[in-house]
Amino acid sequence: TVGGMLDPMLLILSPMARVFLEFCFFLIRVGIQQVVLNYQRYEVGGSGFFNILDVTHFVVGFGFFMAEVAELQKANKWGGISLERYWNDGWNQMDWVIQVVFGAFWVLKSLSWAADAQTNPNHVWAEDLHDHALNVLALNSILLWLRMLEHFSIFPSLGPLVRIISLMAQDMLNFSIIFAFVILGFSSA
Repeated sequence: TVGGMLDPMLLILSPMARVFLEFCFFLIRVGIQQVVLNYQRYEVGGSGFFNILDVTHFVVGFGFFMAEVAELQKANKWGGISLERYWNDGWNQMDWVIQVVFGAFWVLKSLSWAADAQTNPNHVWAEDLHDHALNVLALNSILLWLRMLEHFSIFPSLGPLVRIISLMAQDMLNFSIIFAFVILGFSSA
């Protein structure tokens, strides 16, 4: 949550206003990531270079990373929730998966910049790295949109639907694993 970054300001707000503010910051992050993804997907000439859009994307993503670290530290302190309870929360697990995928994007993006900066006549390796980085960013976008479901769960009309969707996703995962084994068995026969 963004609460780690804005704790002093959030103390004077009502709980509903806090959630709304966190939702707005999260929506800004999703919006920036979508702009970066769409801009770089159609960028001509390979991996591109460091620009203001990349800086903004990195700063906002790093801010959310620091907020997660602050929330983790708060969970570890006396009087806070326990670390076990923190890690058992599915939304916190999803936050860390999003952070890891975001980090993987920046590693691949940095490697594509480094490969593009070298004297490579056709820049094929840099373009491949750039394409892989964008695929990882697309995966991160899907995870961010799914993560937005938690913000909708505070509304009385949407909260039960989010709970039903999460339970349905668990059932679908179990079915998909069994289905994959059956399909793989028949495909190798």
